[in-house]
Amino acid sequence: MSEISSLHTPLSPSVSPLESKKNNKEGAAASLPGLEKVDRLDISRSMVEEVARKTKAFSDSLIDTLAGAKIGLRDIRTLKDSFSITLKDGQVTATGPYKDQIEAFFRGSSNQDEATRMEVKRIKDELKEILALNALIALKEANQRYLDDKKKAESLMDPVKREAALKKADMRHLEQSETLNSLSGTLTFRNGAFTSAALDYIRSVPV
Repeated sequence: MSEISSLHTPLSPSVSPLESKKNNKEGAAASLPGLEKVDRLDISRSMVEEVARKTKAFSDSLIDTLAGAKIGLRDIRTLKDSFSITLKDGQVTATGPYKDQIEAFFRGSSNQDEATRMEVKRIKDELKEILALNALIALKEANQRYLDDKKKAESLMDPVKREAALKKADMRHLEQSETLNSLSGTLTFRNGAFTSAALDYIRSVPV
């Protein structure tokens, strides 16, 4: 059994990977979304690598599908434009120059044959899983950064500086979590591949 299959998670792109709580800017630590739940998850390096391989395989498959779908993306592998696709409430939306064509493909029509409709359903199901797994890893990485920030803050001897540093760590984590929440259902196409917008974001933020 793969490590991924043993990771039972309620996450899905239509359900935020962050627990829905109103953010109280005063005493932010008390309302940090999903920190304890996600921090208890054992996400090993091999699992992260397995998710990366699974994401690449899905990206390759989706590119092949879009290239052959007769929606103007035959040359997608050499496309210079970047765009994104988002899965929310079972519906796929897109950005970029091929927005209408991609959305129409995933929405389906009476002109699509049964094989195409089944293929679209399969892609959506796999997209949902890919997004959820990557969102978990992104949130886990964000939480580890938060714990590291807190540890540094708590080591400060000056109580005023320590309190200020702790508050800064809380607010930084809240902001990162909110951004991850907004990106959790999105894949970005750039440089010939689809990648998780949430994972791309957290790994682009300076430590």
